[in-house]
Amino acid sequence: MVSTATFGSGALLFAVGAWRDAVHISLASESAENLYPPVAFVVGILYIGHTVRVASGDSAWMVVSERGISVPSHRTATDLEWGIVTEVRPVLTKGDKRNGAWISVRPGERYEQIRVDESCLGGPATFWLIDFYHRHPELRAELGGTAVIRRLRDGSLVPSAHRDV
Repeated sequence: MVSTATFGSGALLFAVGAWRDAVHISLASESAENLYPPVAFVVGILYIGHTVRVASGDSAWMVVSERGISVPSHRTATDLEWGIVTEVRPVLTKGDKRNGAWISVRPGERYEQIRVDESCLGGPATFWLIDFYHRHPELRAELGGTAVIRRLRDGSLVPSAHRDV
């Protein structure tokens, strides 16, 4: 968050300095010189806006609740109710243009895949969390309390057959 804010501030300072002739850019093309300040200004505003959203807590990356899985920042999968989740499994992305670790909550439906490696829990823990509560609908009320934290800490989300011994 600090690096995002610093970069955004730097871009804004550059744009203001270029418009006030405090910063001089010497390029082969004069039209390119006129393009940098507005581009830097827009980029600075976007980065500062992102920092403010993250700092205020308005940009939750993923919410796993008793109702389902909500991924507000994801382009395609926004709200997935538990009723449509048929299976939770890793997605092979070899040869795919996507980066990161993805899981599928409805195999065969690309639009219902979630990137899990960006979670603060990490990819494996997020996978096991979603998989556990998919397999145990009777325990989904725990998602609103501290029991889920206990399960994350003691490893009970992971089936015993998959635990490292």
